[in-house]
Amino acid sequence: MPLLGAANVALLVMAHICKGASTEVTGTAPFGQLKPHTVTDDNLFSAIGRLSEAHVWFMVFIVAILSGMWPYLKIAATLGAVGLVDAGVLSKTTCHQTLRALEVLGKYSFADVFLICLNMVIFDISTNGEYRIMVFGKFELDVFMQLKFGAVALICAVTFSTLLTHWAAVEIEALIHQCSSSHLVEESLPLLAKEADLHRGTPREQSVEEVVPVAVQDTSWICPAMVLAATGGCAALAFGVWLPMLNIDRGGFLGHIIRPSESRDLHLSVWSMSVAMLTSATSKMDLAYLFFAVLFVLLTVIAPLLELVALVACAMSGVQTRWQNGVAFAAEWLSSIGSIDVLLLVCLATLFEVQMVVDFNVGSECAAFADIMSDKFLLGLAGLGFAASNSCFELVPRLRMGWWCLLCSVLLRSLAWRLQAMRKQTVSRLAPP
Repeated sequence: MPLLGAANVALLVMAHICKGASTEVTGTAPFGQLKPHTVTDDNLFSAIGRLSEAHVWFMVFIVAILSGMWPYLKIAATLGAVGLVDAGVLSKTTCHQTLRALEVLGKYSFADVFLICLNMVIFDISTNGEYRIMVFGKFELDVFMQLKFGAVALICAVTFSTLLTHWAAVEIEALIHQCSSSHLVEESLPLLAKEADLHRGTPREQSVEEVVPVAVQDTSWICPAMVLAATGGCAALAFGVWLPMLNIDRGGFLGHIIRPSESRDLHLSVWSMSVAMLTSATSKMDLAYLFFAVLFVLLTVIAPLLELVALVACAMSGVQTRWQNGVAFAAEWLSSIGSIDVLLLVCLATLFEVQMVVDFNVGSECAAFADIMSDKFLLGLAGLGFAASNSCFELVPRLRMGWWCLLCSVLLRSLAWRLQAMRKQTVSRLAPP
């Protein structure tokens, strides 16, 4: 465990030091006003500095705390909890509860990854060909994000950390079961001896009451309620994946020149983002884009859906079998990486602060056109009258129904897990020693 933790920390350090993403500009403009260049090229520390200068505090929290500081604290807490159990200072039950809490909170380290995914789609600006400006030449512009080693290393490090904490929790839970089984065996020995004495006719002490009534709670409702919650979560997830979470109207000079015109306003759903990233990965032949797109689908669609299906299967199996234990075990692993709730948080940050990060991602790309971008007459002579605007790049976000559907899915999933915990307690209480 310490060696794995050290390796995880080393990977995190590399991810934070190396460049994570850059914003690239390519294209041409009359009189050499536009040349291919890099607008921004950031690692974790430079990104935090520039976001702080822009006073984008929600996104500073996501980048600096959730994806910067929190992964290190989580690894330290995981190793510390396991070490305290080995030293006999911390009980196994308390350690297991701590690790489970760390596992739930640890997924928020993926927040910066989702923020990058959103920025990749929002700040993908392209004229998709050339505008002919009378006799002066051509105008063409492409603005896009280029992923680098730091971003890929961050994904690997956070995933590694998540699996490490889950593995530690599973091992501690196994130790708890072993200890409880041994305790039951030790307690059953004197009972067996008393039964043997009774068969031999040995008198026993008479109790005040031969039969002690035990109040038995009706728990038959747990499984149907669990099936209902998990099925409802599946339905809400299915609708939430297809429906838009955010609408972002892209205006200003750069927004107006985007072609085709129907792609100017974004209707961001999990599905549309996945398709956009996969399309970009294919067109650019970029493995980093493909890696991000596949992981995005895994974290936001496949893992949550399979987790809910596994919970339904657990609830519908009335007998505790090896197959059911395996399904529950798979659901726990999937729960440690399913990150719909993290995506919802990042969507809120985008909703409140997306316009404030325009300078962060686009910079002063309109400086070369500042004198003419608001002059509708001159732009009209060049065939770009529709692009006239007083602003460079303007974003207007709105929350949509898909966000609320995904929130319902998260809440129903949490309820299903709560019912699963109650079911496990009931089964363990009724199981014969």
